[in-house]
Amino acid sequence: MEYDIPDTSEWHTISMTTKNFDARPGDTVYVQLAMMDWGLDKYSVDIDYIKVDIVNISDFKKDLGEPIPYHPPIPEVKEYNNHLPVSEDAIVDMIYTDYNFNNWGTKNEEGNFINLLTVSGSQYIILKWNFEKYRNMIVTGPAVLELTTYSLQNSPDYKKDFGMVRISEILDGNENWIDEEVTLDNLLEGKKPDVAFNSQMIIDYEVKMEKGAKNYFVISRPVMQRLIEGRTKGLVIKPLGSVIASFYACENSEASPLLHFNVVEEFDNDTKN
Repeated sequence: MEYDIPDTSEWHTISMTTKNFDARPGDTVYVQLAMMDWGLDKYSVDIDYIKVDIVNISDFKKDLGEPIPYHPPIPEVKEYNNHLPVSEDAIVDMIYTDYNFNNWGTKNEEGNFINLLTVSGSQYIILKWNFEKYRNMIVTGPAVLELTTYSLQNSPDYKKDFGMVRISEILDGNENWIDEEVTLDNLLEGKKPDVAFNSQMIIDYEVKMEKGAKNYFVISRPVMQRLIEGRTKGLVIKPLGSVIASFYACENSEASPLLHFNVVEEFDNDTKN
């Protein structure tokens, strides 16, 4: 399990209860806590205590914190009641920081221009949605981001976790950007990329190579809740290793990026899991 820690200013208590754990009297039990995939900077974690108990399952109370499965299974999109297209999508470039790439794309076999979203060595994709009607609602379970492949270039010789894409939260910067005008410079508003873009990833995935293939990226419940509440400003898609991946942009309505999610109007202690 992984745990979403929503801030770095308060202490948080988390717990995980195992099931069918075959511990016998005299056994030594080892407990491991890992901090991983936080980004390319230097990070530290403060731990006040770690405690291990043998508990009676019949007396067990709900775990503290919000456990998220590592490599979560991808739900079926038919299980969702809300299927929300992006309100804005764009490309920003880490080299050409003052350029707008709204009309990025190619021509199809018929000669028609196709608007694309491309992630590559210097290009990031940014996405945002209008959640106004969902502002006071509670997300139930993980969400799914759907992107449709136009093309993919990477190498089958790459080692594991190289040549994929990484999805992270946009935490700061100009939240009122529009795709016809946004550049990396006016999006960041003077902030460093690692400040505006969460260095901690939400999820890493391989992109399907076939044109028209649907890619489904699991967005954890806490992240989806922050998106709805406006604490997270949107999503950014970065390259993980060497990759050039292009997806259909929102101008292609039949293949527009979508968020699939479920919400309830009132909080229920049993709904969020």
